[in-house]
Amino acid sequence: MTRLSTSAAETEQVGFEMAQAIFSPAFVCLYGELGAGKTTFAKGFARGLGVGETVRSPSFALIMEYPSSKGRFLHVDLYRLEDSAQILNLGLDELAEGAIVLVEWADRLGDRLPTERIDVRIKVLGDDRREIEISPSVP
Repeated sequence: MTRLSTSAAETEQVGFEMAQAIFSPAFVCLYGELGAGKTTFAKGFARGLGVGETVRSPSFALIMEYPSSKGRFLHVDLYRLEDSAQILNLGLDELAEGAIVLVEWADRLGDRLPTERIDVRIKVLGDDRREIEISPSVP
């Protein structure tokens, strides 16, 4: 499925709608260049899960956990991580068990990407326009 967004509010709304249709456990991978709108999408996604607080990019904490109406929600940002050893040290495999997980900069997981996941690719088309492609990846 591909959606066109012409504003940050629309990008957030796409995240909201996706979260309302998702079931736990789930692993969602966000891809896009810096400033593409990954965190904006994540804010809408969290809102769609019923997270009661405003979600911010966990760039420094790396992983933030929130209670949601659909169970545990983990928001992960791998922007600062460079190698697989750092990713292993996060313990993401154990933390993700039974949760809804959304990972910004998921490409940094490399061969550690789960085979069952949902890929969300956000492409900047110019100004505030974004193309948001959502596709399941199953074995």
